[in-house]
Amino acid sequence: MSKHEGVRTVVVGGKKDTNQQYCGTVGGQSTDFSTIDSEIKTTHLKNQSLAPPDLVNNPVGIWEEVTRRFLA
Repeated sequence: MSKHEGVRTVVVGGKKDTNQQYCGTVGGQSTDFSTIDSEIKTTHLKNQSLAPPDLVNNPVGIWEEVTRRFLA
């Protein structure tokens, strides 16, 4: 759609004969992964099947692994 018709936005749903508009909600909230993960651990739900796995964030370790694999 983007290449053939120049579409930039797609809206799904709504009412017939009603214009769609983009808007936000006053007081809207967004939460990052670390906050969600902390709440899950605080409530002792980390072992539940739907709980996300721990986020591994070790840039030095990742770089060492990349170096080991591709430059060795």
